[in-house]
Amino acid sequence: MGAIVACVVWAMPAWAQRAAVVVDASDGSILYGRNVTAPAHPASLTKMMTLYLAFEAIEAGRLSLAETLTASARAAGQGGATLDLDPGQKITTADALRAVITRSANDAAVVLAERLGGSESAFGAMMTAKAKALGMTRTSFVNATGMTAPGHLTTARDMALLALALRRDFPRHYALFAARGVTWGGRSLPTVNGFLVSFKGADGIKTGFTCAAGYNLVASASRNGRRLVGVVLGARNKDERRNAMHRLLETAFSGRKEAGLGNVRTLDEGKGGAAPDLRGEACGGRGASVLNASIALPGAPPGKKPGKTAGRQEPPRVEGWALDVGISRKEAEARRMAAQALARLRRDLGGGRAATVLKAGDGVVAYRALIIDVNEQPTVATCLAMRARDEDCLVLTPPMLAGAIEDAERYIRFFAE
Repeated sequence: MGAIVACVVWAMPAWAQRAAVVVDASDGSILYGRNVTAPAHPASLTKMMTLYLAFEAIEAGRLSLAETLTASARAAGQGGATLDLDPGQKITTADALRAVITRSANDAAVVLAERLGGSESAFGAMMTAKAKALGMTRTSFVNATGMTAPGHLTTARDMALLALALRRDFPRHYALFAARGVTWGGRSLPTVNGFLVSFKGADGIKTGFTCAAGYNLVASASRNGRRLVGVVLGARNKDERRNAMHRLLETAFSGRKEAGLGNVRTLDEGKGGAAPDLRGEACGGRGASVLNASIALPGAPPGKKPGKTAGRQEPPRVEGWALDVGISRKEAEARRMAAQALARLRRDLGGGRAATVLKAGDGVVAYRALIIDVNEQPTVATCLAMRARDEDCLVLTPPMLAGAIEDAERYIRFFAE
């Protein structure tokens, strides 16, 4: 009967085919586990490793909290959650750390990565090496933000290990994960981690979302001297993610434990595999459809919902790199900018398609003029030649383009609802 009761108590909702684990932080014993070693897209849980390496550099004296860092064009061009840093804008290490933790700011994460690794790709190699050193046997990183990319993978078990390592190795910095807000540019910005304010005893640690990954969360909480770490990967929305974590940790704090799950530090992860793509569940399968999307600007009369342009054709799947050639508050103007740039640069780029993608920030909506479906080398060479002529441009890697598209997707979905 006891086994039946435990099964009912631990019963999970429909996303249970994804991954989850609850670990006792005192000894690493696994209290609950589902698909603990299954491959998954980490999304912004990636930033936990970005922060680990930053904390390590601070403790070693290679980086200081007061050091002023400069945002590169690449950092400033990140999609997804950002501080809206401009190229050349300054930010201290301390502010960058707070922004990454509290706001999951992709631009701040890349600023740290470029300072520590010289380039984001080199930093990705550093991240993977550190993961292996920490025993994260099925994790590899290729960027500092968690944007979906080939080979950028983790497991629930590995994320639990990383959470334990952050508190163990950097107790002085770990308290930052409990921050409920950050001040930047004269604004008070609340944390994006709703778990912190909704669960008794919560003190961290990190949320994550991309369309491919779904909604992820690594959480830490302490009650009556007992600390637990939980991981939920692949929820379909924020509510499902929050409710699942609440249920798991409440059940574990009540004393429930599944037998025979072993220890998170010694668990054999076996062979690798492909991570599931959850775009259909987390983002309605729309993906690149936000390219060239037209919606009404905010500021319409209260209660009037923005809507998409009727009869718009769905564009083909977006692949490869992109060249950002400008931005405009008017979509039609951004379309013209993209088309004119493509006509002028097509030969240099070896092809491409003109497109626009919506960009929202600080209550302002604009449209980025892009040339998409181009390859890395000609795109980089073309942008360098443009800058030599004092023309603005920005090279977008595939993860950066995916981030810009997902940022627009979330904005459109928010107003559509």
